[in-house]
Amino acid sequence: MSMLFIDIRGSTALSEKLTPTEFSQVINRFYAAATKVIIEQDGLVEKLAGDEVAAFWGAGFAGPDYVQRTIDVAKSLLRVMELQKIPVGIGVHSGVAYFGAMGTAEGLTDISAKGEEVNMTARLASKAGVGEIIVSEQALKAAGVDGSQLEARSLELKGISEPVVARVMHGS
Repeated sequence: MSMLFIDIRGSTALSEKLTPTEFSQVINRFYAAATKVIIEQDGLVEKLAGDEVAAFWGAGFAGPDYVQRTIDVAKSLLRVMELQKIPVGIGVHSGVAYFGAMGTAEGLTDISAKGEEVNMTARLASKAGVGEIIVSEQALKAAGVDGSQLEARSLELKGISEPVVARVMHGS
């Protein structure tokens, strides 16, 4: 499975400059634009939370090139958000994760992805600056992409014991 997290950079500062209605309009534009791009490329939108969208691709529903499609979607998302004037950062990773229904004995359920690889994706996204895609070397390898010409960063990620080397891509 490959995973993508995209979130708005500086949303707290942005919310201070806008009225609550204006800020909710920005968030709604962000959600609408991001989910459209993701769904058009056979991604599964896992959640919309705060100023973030999480999405997943798997070979079973997105085809054998699902990791490359995730990277391509990340680039498309940067272009779309730039046109919308919404500053975002994106994290992309691939690996094995639990994906399915979770809930309570009373019947409350949520369809979600969980696990170390999902956490890694969220942490990579948190390190992406405006207009950046932080892609794990694992995802680049799975996509068959030579990342040697991309900027390498050694990242200290919350909850991850060792620094992670990842590559930086830009949308253009």
